[in-house]
Amino acid sequence: VPTLLRELLSFCGTIGLPATRPEVRGLRLMWFTSFLASKLALLPMLIRFSHLPELQQPTLRLGKASYVASLALNLQLMLSAARDLPGFLAPKGAVVRAREAYRIPISAARSAGVAAGAGALLLAVFASYLVAPAA
Repeated sequence: VPTLLRELLSFCGTIGLPATRPEVRGLRLMWFTSFLASKLALLPMLIRFSHLPELQQPTLRLGKASYVASLALNLQLMLSAARDLPGFLAPKGAVVRAREAYRIPISAARSAGVAAGAGALLLAVFASYLVAPAA
């Protein structure tokens, strides 16, 4: 889920939506909470079942060490993200109206629609040569 939300945020930046729009700010908040939840979801299970003999096998030491290392890195990332959270959720700048914010994506969609219509018309013209009798 965090990766999907990050991709949606990247898409918003690609189409030119300002970060001050409410939908972008909501996506940012959802990304942070889903990232936090996904990284901390395994901790209670690890603590609860750490005493089981299945988890004490020597072959699992490398896996445990890598989990602890990734957990330390993720905690560091979450701490830095939490420090920057107010600026991340409330970016500076004026709030842009929806009409102005979506002007570029709508014009691009119009251009794509015109190109698709022209392509369909051209396809119909050339397909008519296949249907018409050869003289």
